[in-house]
Amino acid sequence: MPSSGAATAGAAGIVLAAGTSRRFGDESKLLATLHGEPVIRRTVRAVLEAELETVIVVLGHRAPAVIEALRGLRDPGRRLQQVVNPDFASGQSTSVRAGLAAVPPATAAAVFVPGDQPLLTAPTLRRLVETWRAGAPIVVTRHGERQGAPVLFDRHFFPELERLRGDTGGRPLLSRHRQVVQAVQVGDPRELDDVDTPADLRILQAAAP
Repeated sequence: MPSSGAATAGAAGIVLAAGTSRRFGDESKLLATLHGEPVIRRTVRAVLEAELETVIVVLGHRAPAVIEALRGLRDPGRRLQQVVNPDFASGQSTSVRAGLAAVPPATAAAVFVPGDQPLLTAPTLRRLVETWRAGAPIVVTRHGERQGAPVLFDRHFFPELERLRGDTGGRPLLSRHRQVVQAVQVGDPRELDDVDTPADLRILQAAAP
C-alpha cells in the first residue's frame, strides 16, 4: 500500500539525464533535435505538465548544455530543480540516488523518467500517480506485453533504491516485488520509445509531431 499520508502528499518526478549517450556517437542524444526541440526539453516539458509536486532533473554528462536546453520552460510553480550527479560515469544507480536525495521529505512517491523519452505525455504520468493513489505501491507503463518506463515507486521502496549499485535503475525491484507491481496501459506505443541511437531518433522524426 502507498506510504502513510499518501492521500495528501504528492509524487515527485525524477528525470534521469546524466548519461554519456555512448551508443549515440559524438553528440548527446538528449541534445539532439526532434521536431525542432532538444529531446530532453520535450521530455521535461511533459513531466512539468503532469503537475507533479516537484520535478528533479539529474544532470551529469554535458550538464551546462542540458541546462541551456531547458532554459525558458514554462514552470509557473517553480517546481523544476536541477541536480548535478558528479558520479554519473559510475552508472545509473548513482543518478537514482542523486535524484532521491533531492526529493522533499514529505513527498510520498517518485516517478523515474528517462530523459530520452520525447514522446511521453503528461496524461500518462498523471495516470501513474492516480494508480498509486488507488493503492498500487509500484506502477509501470505498458503497451500490450511491452513494459517500460516511466516507473513510479512509493517512498516505502526508497531505501531499497538507494542501495542499488552499478549501471542499473529500478528494474531489480520490479522482479523482486512483482506481486505488487501494477501496470498502466498506454494507447500509443511511441510514448515508451527512447532514443539510444541515431536510428532511434530517425524513426521518431518520421512520426507526426
